[in-house]
Amino acid sequence: MPLVTEKIKRILQEKNLSQYKLAKLIGYDHGGLGGMIRGEDAFPPHIIEKIAPILEVTPEEIKGWVLADKYPENILKRALELKQEHKYKDKLIFTAKVNEIMRANNLTVTPFSREIGYNQ
Repeated sequence: MPLVTEKIKRILQEKNLSQYKLAKLIGYDHGGLGGMIRGEDAFPPHIIEKIAPILEVTPEEIKGWVLADKYPENILKRALELKQEHKYKDKLIFTAKVNEIMRANNLTVTPFSREIGYNQ
């Protein structure tokens, strides 16, 4: 089960909310929201912004769950380490390091850089 699914279902259960009720609260189609929660469809940013306060989590937490489902833990961990190491330096240094890691792991840079909020 994807992490995003597990986390959201657990929170909904703790709050005694159904996916249907959550969809109603944010004014979104129940089936569409269900697909996102199951990890079948991407979460648009505006949906993350709407559900985060209801779930009492930050949008960044939800984005983190989605990322955790998309990329291996070691890649995410290294990307965060590099971001921390180079947070005051030019973004190109970070991108070059991420490029190197991504190539070594046969992953593409473009979707990953979009997910973590850095331009290539």
